[in-house]
Amino acid sequence: MKLEKFDYQIGNKRKKNTFLILGLVCLGAFVTIILYRTFARFEVTNSYNIIGGKVADFSIADGLSMYLVAEDGTESPTSIIPLEDEYVYDATRSKCVNGTEIIYDKENDSISIDESAGDTCNVYFNYIPLATQTLYAFGYTLSDVKEGIPYGPDGTNESGFYKTEDDYGISYYYYTALSDMPPYISFYDYGEGYSYFLVRINGNGSIRLLTDFTNYTAYNDVANDNKVYLGYVYNELGVENIENFQSSAIKNVIDNHHNTFDNSLLSDAIFCNDRSLYVEEYGEKESDDFVDDNGNDTTYYGAYYRIRNNTPSLKCKNKNDAFTIDDTQNGNGLLDYPVGLLTADEAYMTNINSWLYSSWASVDNITMSPAMFKDGVAYIYGSKDSELVPVSISEFNDFSEVINVKYGVTITGSDGYYDITQ
Repeated sequence: MKLEKFDYQIGNKRKKNTFLILGLVCLGAFVTIILYRTFARFEVTNSYNIIGGKVADFSIADGLSMYLVAEDGTESPTSIIPLEDEYVYDATRSKCVNGTEIIYDKENDSISIDESAGDTCNVYFNYIPLATQTLYAFGYTLSDVKEGIPYGPDGTNESGFYKTEDDYGISYYYYTALSDMPPYISFYDYGEGYSYFLVRINGNGSIRLLTDFTNYTAYNDVANDNKVYLGYVYNELGVENIENFQSSAIKNVIDNHHNTFDNSLLSDAIFCNDRSLYVEEYGEKESDDFVDDNGNDTTYYGAYYRIRNNTPSLKCKNKNDAFTIDDTQNGNGLLDYPVGLLTADEAYMTNINSWLYSSWASVDNITMSPAMFKDGVAYIYGSKDSELVPVSISEFNDFSEVINVKYGVTITGSDGYYDITQ
């Protein structure tokens, strides 16, 4: 509270009344200050919604400062204690200058500080990344996320969530051993009658699902030009002119299936049609790789080297290959609907293509990841008898669509069986 200075001129005829008024004003101001300082100093606790909708007590002291810590470590002061689904209390960094104890009662989700010590205390709340928030919504914690990698010669091959990065931040992908099943999702708000399986939680918190809706088509009708026909959306002139782009054969089939769906339930997240070329970080280059992508020379694409060297990635190398609808900051904005295909990297990391063939539908499943152009034919990755191999883009193949369910939906269920609703 701030008292402003004032100038009051006293006239001779009204001096007594004026002194009386001044006395009452001063008395009122004095009482106000005393009450204000008493409230600030001696009120011990207030109730706040701090964790998971529960009420917690937090000491409000003159020397208490609270900070929100962003994912990049940036701190910002706050006067409001955040909810647990967005921030988590940092017991390691939260300290008082003179050592007064900050008590965190995890069982009752409460925090308190002894104000009588008159200490100066800093309390920190760390931001929970969107993908981690969605992981919590599935009933998992960070301790449930497995270490290492489940694929390749040194993999653990144990079903469960593993962590890596994508273009939005932290991503949790679900590896499925052939003897198990990926988390099964009932998503009747979108497409009743289909089954959905969890592929991964995207870095923007959305949920990537593989549907058991299986269609049959060629990726593209023509395979004799890699610069043109390996594109999910492509330009026959081979130039980056958005007005001349047209959809691949497989995209047309997918769009025709989804043009009557309520796509407001889905999220705009990248589908990567990675046409990146060889880089030195991949190791040894194939001897016949021209690395020029000019349309008819032998060319091996990024996914080929990553799969060969057991180094898959959920990051899309080129923005022009990152297919989105409205997100032109991270992607190209060339999608009509928020639907696409698995990448070879996703299929390799999650094992879901092999599982789909061996344990569920006995169908092969192509991806949207270019593999190579060789002997006049463009190849894209697909599964054949559960093996991830290059297949001709003009060859007819089964494929299963992939969708991204938006962040913040309601998730119920447990033990691998879940319902998702608005």
